[in-house]
Amino acid sequence: MIRIFVVVAVLLVAGCSRPADSTPSPSSVTPTTTTTSAPSSGTSQRPTTAPTAPRRLDLGKYTAKACDSLTRQQLAAIDLAEFQAQQLTSACRWSRGPETTFDVRFYPDTDPVALDYKDANNGSSPVFEPTDFDGFPAVRRQTASSPPVYNCNVAVATGPGQGFEIIALNTGSAVDWCTKVVSAGRYIVQNLGG
Repeated sequence: MIRIFVVVAVLLVAGCSRPADSTPSPSSVTPTTTTTSAPSSGTSQRPTTAPTAPRRLDLGKYTAKACDSLTRQQLAAIDLAEFQAQQLTSACRWSRGPETTFDVRFYPDTDPVALDYKDANNGSSPVFEPTDFDGFPAVRRQTASSPPVYNCNVAVATGPGQGFEIIALNTGSAVDWCTKVVSAGRYIVQNLGG
């Protein structure tokens, strides 16, 4: 009887212990993802170093003519065809009155994605979603605001130390700005030859 007890005990211990080399097989490794929730106090949940662009796109095409960065068809596809365009310095603002704006800003000497990553944990953006457009790093953000203000931003790195940003917001009725800014960001990368 004691032998049976000892054999059962040895089998239980052997079955519950891990071998010396307990490296999981590649098929059992769970991939990691970047968290998009707001960081809790005292911890840094989001990355603070931005990925780099695979190559440099020529922003000179649009820095002086930012309103040309989206075609009429592209503007119609994101429901901005009826908006008024206003050329600004290295930027364009499409608007429908003072309560609704959609800005595209080009930064030939600044990487807006790197700035967003640097500020990723300051609490100003409850939504922070890294992505890419045809391999060019991007980040979609929504700043802390409450209705009736609706907003969404996307920044795209188009080469070392350069990029563009789209900032959309309105007051009043809810608008899905994130779908529009992401689509516009993809269009602009394509229009730049990305």
